[in-house]
Amino acid sequence: MEESVKKRIITIVAVSLLLVGTVIVMRAQQDQQEQVKPIPQQTKPSKPESKPSEAKPEPGGRTQPGERQKQTDEQQKHANQEQEKQASEQRRRAQDEDNDRQTDRHEAQAQGSRPRSPRGERIPDDRFREHFGRNHKFRVERIVLVENRPRFQYTGYWFELIDPWPADWSYSDDCYIDYIDEEYFLINPMHPGIRLAVIVVE
Repeated sequence: MEESVKKRIITIVAVSLLLVGTVIVMRAQQDQQEQVKPIPQQTKPSKPESKPSEAKPEPGGRTQPGERQKQTDEQQKHANQEQEKQASEQRRRAQDEDNDRQTDRHEAQAQGSRPRSPRGERIPDDRFREHFGRNHKFRVERIVLVENRPRFQYTGYWFELIDPWPADWSYSDDCYIDYIDEEYFLINPMHPGIRLAVIVVE
């Protein structure tokens, strides 16, 4: 009788322990499931954070439209500066050439007006009145060099230019030779105030 009671007690204890163990295992599984559930919820806030980042310019990325416009403006400004520099250089060269022509003209005027010692041959008065002077115009047409000295011929006489030929004179202009202060001068009516000293060499 006592042995059967003991067996029942042992059986009850064993069943109780089994039940307790099962409950402990089930609660442990529930605790693990509850700890795993919040993990997906932590990733949800990451989605809205991506929107502000899209508006930010990427460092080292493509050039923004405003930057491209700035570069284009700089290039246009540089091109305009180069064009203005070239135009200024052309104006300066033209001014220098004009100054050179004026200098030559002034030198020719000064040389034509300063006193000279009579040189060369003398044209007889009757011959001079017949072919020279204001009423007897001609065109020089052609200048020749004799011993590096410029000469031209008219009515059988060779005349040597003492003064340089002005830049704005043309060889096709009507000119005349006059005798002033015992010197011969070539005068171009189209350019009054300028006279070129000449001498009769033949």
